[in-house]
Amino acid sequence: MKYLNSISSKSWLIVSQSCLGGLIFGYATGIIVGTLDPIAVKFGLSTVIKGVIVCSILVGALIGSFTGGFAANKFGRKPLLLFTALTCIGGAIGSGLGENVATICILRFIHGLGVGSSSSVCPLMVSEMVPIKRRGIFGSFFQISITVGILIANILAYVIKGDWRLMFCLGSIPGGLLLFVWFVIAESPVYLAKKSRENNNQGSGIEIETQQNEQPNNQSTRFTTIFSKEMRKPMLIGVLLATLAQLTGINAFMYFSNTIFKDAGINNPEIASVALQVWNVLTTLIAIFLVDKLGRRILLFTGSIVMTACDLLIALFLVVLAGSAKGWTSIVFLFIFVGAFEASIGTLVNN
Repeated sequence: MKYLNSISSKSWLIVSQSCLGGLIFGYATGIIVGTLDPIAVKFGLSTVIKGVIVCSILVGALIGSFTGGFAANKFGRKPLLLFTALTCIGGAIGSGLGENVATICILRFIHGLGVGSSSSVCPLMVSEMVPIKRRGIFGSFFQISITVGILIANILAYVIKGDWRLMFCLGSIPGGLLLFVWFVIAESPVYLAKKSRENNNQGSGIEIETQQNEQPNNQSTRFTTIFSKEMRKPMLIGVLLATLAQLTGINAFMYFSNTIFKDAGINNPEIASVALQVWNVLTTLIAIFLVDKLGRRILLFTGSIVMTACDLLIALFLVVLAGSAKGWTSIVFLFIFVGAFEASIGTLVNN
């Protein structure tokens, strides 16, 4: 017990929970590449229902990421970390054992709640608990781990091809590891200090009355700050970047890569998908170091032009070309697109 207490606030443990959160995010969303076709064959699914299965975890992640910050602020970082671990374990195993499409979608949605909360609490704990000088590089580990999680998902999809139940269930492993970390890790000192101030204020009626007189709309002020004139432009830019990052087509390329490669005439679409994810990891690592050297504005402008050109060319090649020419040109420009995404808006949104 003494040893566990001594490591509860160590930087390597804090970074470990962030890496596990990234792996949960990457694997849970990326494994659909290998499970979608076997599920479609088993249940005879239409294209629309296949899309629903893909989106179920993303909808959960959207809700989880939106509410995660509020939950972490109200209940603490550790409870949200526990929620992430438990929903990962339950959602992954439950999806693997599902006997119908509705059950799979519901459990994937629940899994998504944990995926979304991981994107809120894991990087937050790093920003609050590691030394200031190392927050930049340590903070990037979450994004790197997402790409590694997607890569692992693609590799397993190729190795255990067809066994979609096992693929889903294996997603519980990072959740189990995160649960172990939860037992050991300390609560964020930022949250503890906040709760201490609140408790002290509650114990002093005079202080509370004074604060109310001095700042009668304190709670309202803190909430409405993000809508103030000074914050409108930064908030609008942030929202637009996050929205446009999803509209670039990156999710379609990642989650339907097997289908895209198959339609492009590639004989082994699974291997091509693994190669794409290796490239995704490498370009993410390169992009993290390029951001501070070249500047975000230049990367965003250049990346947007390259991504737009690649989207148009891939669509054109899939329609106009045939045979191996269609396949290889599509692959080349798909790889260029992913590299441009990670070197620009992909890195900007997540850092």
